[in-house]
Amino acid sequence: MNNICISKKIKNIFKVFFLIIICLNMFNINTTYAKTNEVDVIYFKVPLCNNCNKFEERLDNLQEEYKNINVYSYDISKSENFELLLKYNNEYNLNEKSSEVPIIFVSNQYIKDESNIRPVIEKILDNDNIESTPILDEAKLEKKVSLYNIFGFILTGFINGLNPCSISMLLFFISLISVKNIGIKKLGFSFILGKFIAYLLIGSLLYSSISKVSLNSYNNVIKILVILFSAIIIYLNLNDFFKARKEKFGEIKNQLPKNVRRFNHNIIKNFLENKNGKILIIISFVLGVVISLGEFLCTGQIYLASISYMIKQSSEYSLQAFLYLFLYDLTFIIPPIIIVLILDKGTDMFKVSTFFVDKIYLIKLFNAILIFLFCLFVVFTL
Repeated sequence: MNNICISKKIKNIFKVFFLIIICLNMFNINTTYAKTNEVDVIYFKVPLCNNCNKFEERLDNLQEEYKNINVYSYDISKSENFELLLKYNNEYNLNEKSSEVPIIFVSNQYIKDESNIRPVIEKILDNDNIESTPILDEAKLEKKVSLYNIFGFILTGFINGLNPCSISMLLFFISLISVKNIGIKKLGFSFILGKFIAYLLIGSLLYSSISKVSLNSYNNVIKILVILFSAIIIYLNLNDFFKARKEKFGEIKNQLPKNVRRFNHNIIKNFLENKNGKILIIISFVLGVVISLGEFLCTGQIYLASISYMIKQSSEYSLQAFLYLFLYDLTFIIPPIIIVLILDKGTDMFKVSTFFVDKIYLIKLFNAILIFLFCLFVVFTL
């Protein structure tokens, strides 16, 4: 009977997932032309080009002023982008074989002089009947979110939810509330809800902040930093993988610093000490929020990488972006929810703890793989 109840609750969670997936696809209907309330700017450039830098500076300024301008940059030193330029030349009745850059295609006009960028684009913006910028098949501007991407977020969120830093704090919290009269499920769910809200707020703040920063001029620097960051995190996770396989858990490196763990433990103990009654539900929620901030040093590595990928799919913080974060954070809390349900039904905590300790090596391996894939994505798409 207990297993049936748990199964029903898990099924309800998956129903919410599918509802979000449907919503995400509704926001990503493919069209051949840009939306009439937005202006798509197709911009072609080459590396180490002084005029290109001037073009980008003016475009960046316009994007800061007008949120409905979407700029898509193409480096024609790449053969596929050069071929795309020739197609746009043909579309706009220019010399089809011309490789003159920088050049901008917007609405039914093209711009070769930087001084014309602002007046031309602002005139287009002031027009109530904006003629859409033609989007050629090769441009790939639809920003379609495939089911592959969506299930990728689900898998990534779920794996990050199994992070030992997060699970250990949850088990410590449950060990202290198990003697309270209210029950593990109520307090555990309140704690998890606090974590969910905290991560959703952190993700929203990071998303909106990072997406507003124009990074076009620093692509190479960003790539180098991402490669260095990824190399360090991958090394730490692989090192932990081999240590965990040999059951040398005391030598695991990629975890919360001892001071942070001690701080989190003290907060949980102090908040729960001599507290009873319904006030514990509120306290558990607050603890979930506070502990999430401390855990972020550990769980935030994958989360930040996921947010960077989201921004690449949708550069503005919108309802679609919020649904991405909501979906990720919802899958992130599935492992803790399952643990709370299992422990609430009387399963021995030592067995649950032992199970996760035995599987740490797999979690570390998956983390290393996810960071490696993120690094490849940045290097080949930025």
